[in-house]
Amino acid sequence: VTKFDVPVGLATDTMSYSIYGVSGDQIYYGVYTGGDDPVTLQSGTYSKVTGNLKDGEDGTSGTVTLIGSDGYTVRTSTDSDGSFTILAPTGSYTVYAYNSAYGSNASKVYLGSADVSGSTTDLGDLSSVDGRRISFDLRYNTATSSNNADLPFAFGMISFTYNEVSYQIWSMTNDGGRANFYIPDGIEAVLSFNNAEGTLDNDYFACTDMVRDVSSGDSSTSR
Repeated sequence: VTKFDVPVGLATDTMSYSIYGVSGDQIYYGVYTGGDDPVTLQSGTYSKVTGNLKDGEDGTSGTVTLIGSDGYTVRTSTDSDGSFTILAPTGSYTVYAYNSAYGSNASKVYLGSADVSGSTTDLGDLSSVDGRRISFDLRYNTATSSNNADLPFAFGMISFTYNEVSYQIWSMTNDGGRANFYIPDGIEAVLSFNNAEGTLDNDYFACTDMVRDVSSGDSSTSR
């Protein structure tokens, strides 16, 4: 039995931490969503997933994430030419990639799907489109003269429709209480924390409206 600690925030009762390990040709994986029960890892032969993140005809560096239907997530950074390799369990995934190195008001984003199977899976070129960063700062009013306090390690998600496909991308706020998401330009989205309804009622907080609408546009925004 292996034990390890993960950060836990006060302003959430929902978590999503992916557990990942490789030994030989076997991959061991699971998702911790909170509570005291141990996580039982699944195992199987991994598939070597390769591809290339593109900006037009050129490869571009960025981050590539595979999101499974069970919440399991595996992420990697590309090389400077956009090429990447991920060792992943077989299954169906949402493919989410972005490059945030175009300045504060511009990004490149790719969204798609992939079936991972066999010893190797080549995703080919992931052609990115113009996108923007959506940031959400989660804080609470301390009711003192101090500034509002940041709330780290809280579960957040962004929901939107792109090319007639519905997506939900989730993350955790960082140690400064901020969650960053990257979406294509020109689409509306909804941000929420803790769950899709944005509600929370635990020993520390009672909230009913941790939801914000994001209007369509092409500029990065903070909420």
